[in-house]
Amino acid sequence: MGADFYPRLTVVAQDNEACNRLVNEQTEVGLLVAVPGVIATLGFAPFIIEIFYSSKFLIAVEILRWQILGVFLRVSCWPLGFILLAKGNGKLFVISESISNMVHVFLIWMGISIFGLVGTGIAFFVLYVFVWILIYLIVKKVSGFTWSVANKYLGLIFLPILLTIFISNFFLKGIWYLGLSGLLTAVVGFYCLRRLCTITGLNFDVSSFLKLVRKKS
Repeated sequence: MGADFYPRLTVVAQDNEACNRLVNEQTEVGLLVAVPGVIATLGFAPFIIEIFYSSKFLIAVEILRWQILGVFLRVSCWPLGFILLAKGNGKLFVISESISNMVHVFLIWMGISIFGLVGTGIAFFVLYVFVWILIYLIVKKVSGFTWSVANKYLGLIFLPILLTIFISNFFLKGIWYLGLSGLLTAVVGFYCLRRLCTITGLNFDVSSFLKLVRKKS
């Protein structure tokens, strides 16, 4: 974002309508790129931890699962912060970042005190609930920002799916949970790929995709 999005945003920074449209477009693309990975990580957290570390680190699974929920919120609100920088309002940006860091430290302390190590993951999630609300209210005041219909639609799709996978972990085990996670990951991944192709103007259809898979295999 710093190399591509921010320079483009500075060009239209004084035009609130164009600025907000560009931020919405960046947010949409960011969600479409990131969410399949977020869902896969949430669903297959035990395997990811064991592959990259070892079975001794499985206690970190619950921490990771909470953090992944926070990552989803972070992806959705991250481009908004660039509005302040593009408009030259660095002071407000620093203040908002400082407040967020202080809140994070407090939440970590509270989380560990109440929930133990898992509290660090919960703290990260709660932090980005706070940051999401804070930065939205700030940029709404600064530029009149509102979410586009496309981003509201994505939120209505992705958030229930993430919560379904997160909550189902407490009720489904083994092959049932993995099957649900794999199915939702595949469906969302396919949808995001198709939507990205539509946005970028690339031709994409199921038959061409299947032919490409057979050719590669």
